[in-house]
Amino acid sequence: MLVNDGVQKLNADERKIAKYCRESTKRQAQDGYNLEEQERRINNYIELYEMKGETVLYQEFGASAKNLKRPKMRELIKDIKAGKIKCVIVYKLDRLVRRLTSLHEMLVLFKKYDVSFVSMSENFDTNTATGRMVCNVIISIAEWEQDTNSERTNEALSAGARLGNYIKGGKPPFGYVRYSEKEVIMINGRKKDFVKKGLKIHEEESEVIEYIFNLAYDNYSFLEIALMVNELEYMKTIKKTYTEYQIRNILHNKIYCGIMTLKSDEYEINIDAIIDLEFFNKVNKIISRRSKVAINDYLFKNKIYCNCGDLCEQKSTNKINSGECVTYLYYYCPKCKKRINESILIDYTLDKIAKYRKNTEKDIIIKEYQNELNSIEELKENMYNFYVSGKISGDTYISMMMRYEDDYKKKKAEYSTFITEYEIKFNQFSFDKKKKLINNKVKDITVDLDLKIPLKIELKEEKGK
Repeated sequence: MLVNDGVQKLNADERKIAKYCRESTKRQAQDGYNLEEQERRINNYIELYEMKGETVLYQEFGASAKNLKRPKMRELIKDIKAGKIKCVIVYKLDRLVRRLTSLHEMLVLFKKYDVSFVSMSENFDTNTATGRMVCNVIISIAEWEQDTNSERTNEALSAGARLGNYIKGGKPPFGYVRYSEKEVIMINGRKKDFVKKGLKIHEEESEVIEYIFNLAYDNYSFLEIALMVNELEYMKTIKKTYTEYQIRNILHNKIYCGIMTLKSDEYEINIDAIIDLEFFNKVNKIISRRSKVAINDYLFKNKIYCNCGDLCEQKSTNKINSGECVTYLYYYCPKCKKRINESILIDYTLDKIAKYRKNTEKDIIIKEYQNELNSIEELKENMYNFYVSGKISGDTYISMMMRYEDDYKKKKAEYSTFITEYEIKFNQFSFDKKKKLINNKVKDITVDLDLKIPLKIELKEEKGK
């Protein structure tokens, strides 16, 4: 015999009686909902009503009935569609489903494959119209009860968040540790012990978080940041590694500014911030605009701010000059609708940066080059380890290795040039060398787009100071 979709169905005597049992929590087990008790009562029911046929047991533990995405439920549905089941029995309806949509889906499935459904506690059979109506009413009440409990839980969590408490469970965010303090409070004139719980900064981990945000501010990719962070001595000590996906989540997490997100709402909570909110917003604006940057490369990428406070975008125009096409690079404020030419910023800024070069000893510069070459070699080795362990794809591996190899060759060439021409002027440096100096020395530049001049050039603090 064939069912609706052409699947071969077994004869009535060959089809089995499915016993479905579900236990989601230890508390349910203690209240008599444990798997063994459910199966025992179902067996008694089968014996009492002298139901004929072989039985098959589907036991589900630790699974919610909010939907049908449960291992044993999927197995049951598969067997029903294969024509192996003639009846499904549960001790109570909410063991099978808790949502009307799921119930409707199962009832359609039962009808299509000629499967009867029995719920012992509610005492109904879906083979009758009355049984189906009672089934719908019961599951509606269960759904209402579940939604009500969920609303109460969410209200309690929101109330705690409004009071400034960190109310999320699980492992605390990297950079913080949980703490609890006992306080004595007065209630109705009586002293009561009260345990205050929250998060406090973990010094070593918070330094890693600051390092991640600073790298992102300097326009390193998520993958590059992950590789550099994983090389930190502290990360090796605690045997922890980050993927680029985890780095992205950290950079988007406002908890490091003392702000907790709950159900798309934000709450300022009673913890010390690791990252300043203004700096957090700057970093995320840089990240969001990476994919929007023009194909041309810029010396001051993501470092130019309009005096209105907005981060400037990169724009370019092409003009014909003496028969040749010349590209002009600009920094454009989307809020003020004004721009400034990069050449103006170069004239104002590079001389100031070049002063750092005049006081730098030759052997220190040589050591810097050697360290950079060694760092590239280490990055290549790390990339290979990421590829072998399956953390990155082959395409990403090849792309990044080619990039690092190009960087190595360029750096090697720069090193050779420096050795032979130690007194080379700053304006004769290669684009990559200029850009590196700017990234290392310039934090950001505030410009007046009406006057077309930089108002403030903020340099990074020298290490060791």
